[in-house]
Amino acid sequence: MLKDAGASAPVLDPLTLGAIAGALKPRELTPERQMALRARILAWLKDTPAPAGTITIRAGEGDWIGIDPLVEMKLLRRDYQHNNQTALWRLKPGAVVPSHPHTLEEECMVLEGEIRIGDHSVRAGDMHIARPGYDHPTIRSEIGALLLVRAEIYAQPGAI
Repeated sequence: MLKDAGASAPVLDPLTLGAIAGALKPRELTPERQMALRARILAWLKDTPAPAGTITIRAGEGDWIGIDPLVEMKLLRRDYQHNNQTALWRLKPGAVVPSHPHTLEEECMVLEGEIRIGDHSVRAGDMHIARPGYDHPTIRSEIGALLLVRAEIYAQPGAI
């Protein structure tokens, strides 16, 4: 064993340390231990404040609101100064969102699944932008989809 000049306890030499590390076998965690470890990590993350000048919205925060039986929305943020909001939209298979107008630009990122806007397909990873002054054609999802939508704040609840 070697002794570190600044330490009071002996330090293992790299060869011995490598032999010990190589002899260790990973321990499989039971599902209960995995859940407990995950809960501890998430609790630690939740207690850690976001950096100055930032806001973090956790995945488990907020509520999903039923817009109709096949469409749900989870509001993430509203910016009243600029009249826009950011929300997650979950479309179940067979969902239909009626045609609607836009007075501001709307951004729609497909996170999962696929939607059809009129005859146009938009798939996971695709970004769709609707320009102001146009009516958005009917949106359909045959397989379901999860969307991140940044759009104007609508006076009528449930309207995209």
